[in-house]
Amino acid sequence: MVVSQLKAKNKSGKKIGLAWTGAATHVNNDNRSIPLVELLTITKDTEDSFYSLQMPISAEERGMLKDHGVTDLEPELPGYARTAALIEQLDLVITIDTAIAHLAAALGKPTWVLLCENADWRWHTESKASEWYPTIKLFRRKSGNNWQSVLSEVMKFLD
Repeated sequence: MVVSQLKAKNKSGKKIGLAWTGAATHVNNDNRSIPLVELLTITKDTEDSFYSLQMPISAEERGMLKDHGVTDLEPELPGYARTAALIEQLDLVITIDTAIAHLAAALGKPTWVLLCENADWRWHTESKASEWYPTIKLFRRKSGNNWQSVLSEVMKFLD
């Protein structure tokens, strides 16, 4: 099977990949994941095109993606080689701390990682950059489950 060529819906916008949750078995997954309904607020009123790099996704999430004009790439994602080929076609990846963050950054792709207040030690506690991946920008949640402040900061950088 051939990995599809991703085309921007608007030639002036960026192609941006999204991932919002990690493995359900991860001890901190509920805290580190961002509800899709909240993440989708960044897709409004923009020339950018968005692509879901999330796997697996639920029927409800698939519907939300469709309603917000986000292209669902789940059928093409199995395997890191295929996922890497899709990421290579993007301009930016926005994700929580998950394998997608590490894969995109290892490929040298600009990657914005949304972190909860007690993020994994690899991201340290204060920095907005990563010593391992020069293309990563870190966005940190500061209080409880309030992702809106993080998303507001993300949206400033998207403009």
